[in-house]
Amino acid sequence: MSYFLSVVLFLSFSYYGVECRHKDSGQLQKLKHTDEYDCMDIYKQPAFDNVLLKNHKIQMDPSSLPKFKSNNKLSFDRHSSFPLQAKDNCPEGMVPIQRSRMNNLTDLKSISKLHLGNIRTSTSGRHVAAFHTKLNKPGIYGARAVIDLYNPAVKMDQVSMALIWVEGGPPAELNSIQYGWAVNPRLYGDNLTRATTYWTADGSQKTGCYNLICPGFVQVNPKYHVGIPYEPISSTGGKIYITQPMIYKDPESGNWWLFLDTDLKLGYWPKEILPHFSKAAMFVQYGGLTYSSPNGLSPPMGNGRFPTRNIHDSCFFAQLQTVNKFNNLVDIEQDSLQKVVDNISCYDAKHWGNRYGRLAQTFSFGGPGGICGL
Repeated sequence: MSYFLSVVLFLSFSYYGVECRHKDSGQLQKLKHTDEYDCMDIYKQPAFDNVLLKNHKIQMDPSSLPKFKSNNKLSFDRHSSFPLQAKDNCPEGMVPIQRSRMNNLTDLKSISKLHLGNIRTSTSGRHVAAFHTKLNKPGIYGARAVIDLYNPAVKMDQVSMALIWVEGGPPAELNSIQYGWAVNPRLYGDNLTRATTYWTADGSQKTGCYNLICPGFVQVNPKYHVGIPYEPISSTGGKIYITQPMIYKDPESGNWWLFLDTDLKLGYWPKEILPHFSKAAMFVQYGGLTYSSPNGLSPPMGNGRFPTRNIHDSCFFAQLQTVNKFNNLVDIEQDSLQKVVDNISCYDAKHWGNRYGRLAQTFSFGGPGGICGL
């Protein structure tokens, strides 16, 4: 059976979750959804409050891109929409930094602390339905996937996400960089599905935050930035919208680049903040993550339905790939994937292999949530 898939290329621009104390902001801009941001000198963006980046020189472009095999390139028809016109770009030498709706930096950082710990260990209120590569396998230089876009119904103190994790190092010093979509009302001030990053250099003990709440991620794109909402969104049984992000290590600089789409760079995590990635990462995970509210109710994951074979009926990941030492994107082998689901009554993940042809390695994930326990 063939399916018509249409790709969305990160369409409108907005973001509510950054530190509010940065200096020398430029002209205030207003975007769709009442979001606001400042155009900031690229060397005065939040990343450079990190002492490890005191002498860091910004890399504006990667030295090279990972190479696709010809049969790995997507051939889906895509609907692209760019509501922010070129005239609204930040001036040369500046990047967009979102204004936060939260005035208290402590509150912002407390949101990131929800994301604590090793994803393969139990954490109160956190649930996962995902697939990961075999642990401690050296030689991972990046990851890519096609991710289905949905907007699960999430309450103020809940979070629902679909992520790619790239990790390495011992648990107490775990280096982790993550990217995907999230519905996080506390962080963003709304219930939109937004592009979200996370990083830590020590298993989220002393370091670790979403987006730009703590200094680390370096933005270089004058038009796109972390926290932008995805639009439009897939509808169950209807049209499918996807994103295809990629994280990879620059073979020359050692920085870890984030591309929002095949040819759309956002920025990078500098090598200085990820000591256990000096050679390569060791682990990749793809899937869903939720956090429950204090009353113990967990939100829906994915599109709120348990996985089915019909990709129109449940949220999915496809074209699971890693980057090898030759800077080539390679398909993950099915027997190298391991499933992790911590509460099958609330969420699940099912792997379908190469059932959908050009989608390559594909799995569906999600569930309704509810009272899911610790």
